Amino acid sequence: MIHEIPSFIIFFLSSFITIALTYFNFPISFIQQIIAVLIIIIVVTLNKSLFAASESQKVKQLKWVLLFIYTLLIQLTVISSGGIFSPFFILLHLSALGISLLISFSSAFVFVVFCLLVLGANIYLDKNIMSLFL
Repeated sequence: MIHEIPSFIIFFLSSFITIALTYFNFPISFIQQIIAVLIIIIVVTLNKSLFAASESQKVKQLKWVLLFIYTLLIQLTVISSGGIFSPFFILLHLSALGISLLISFSSAFVFVVFCLLVLGANIYLDKNIMSLFL
C-alpha cells in the first residue's frame, strides 16, 4: 500500500498535465519540444545518478521523479503522434508491463486507468478524432 499513494499522485499529475495541454490546444510542435526536454532531463539525471555515490533516500526520491518524467514522456509521445492511432501506442502497454514488474501490479493498473482517461479526453477534445466515432 505504501507504493500506491506516491505512484497514484505521480500518474495523476502526469495525466493532468497531458490533458491540460490537449484541452488548451497547444501546438504539436510545442508538445514535441517538451518531449525533447524531458528526454534530455532523463539522460542527464540518469548519468549523474549512475556515477554519483548517493544515499538510499536520494535514490528513492530520484526514482519517483524519474517515474513522473517517464510517464509524462510516454503520454505526451502517444498524444502528440496521433492518440489512439499513434504508432507509439504500444509504449503504453510496454510501460504498464515495466511498471508492474518494477513497482507493483496495482501501480501498473493505476497507470493504465490514467492512460485510458488521457486517451478518452483526447478523443473527446479532438474534433477530427471525434468525427470518426460519430
